Amino acid sequence: MLETWNARRGAGAVRELRAEAFKPPVGPEFRQLEYRSLVSARSFDTRLLLTGFRDQFVKVTLYLPTEITESRGAEIDDFLNQLAALLVTP
Repeated sequence: MLETWNARRGAGAVRELRAEAFKPPVGPEFRQLEYRSLVSARSFDTRLLLTGFRDQFVKVTLYLPTEITESRGAEIDDFLNQLAALLVTP
């Protein structure tokens, strides 16, 4: 699937970084896929998170330059924790 998506965008090779569960302190657990690709000779990271919650499908995609994900990873995780907490707010 990544190769097809990648070819449509005209990007370079895609390298998977991780595929695991992302469990915030509050809120639903997400399945996550994180991968890196080259677009116009620049490295980008994509973090895709999926969950089912209250009979709904939730998909969150973060697409950022690699230098931001490497230098501000804790802030990205904090943002996702807050997002997951919003899902359980009535």
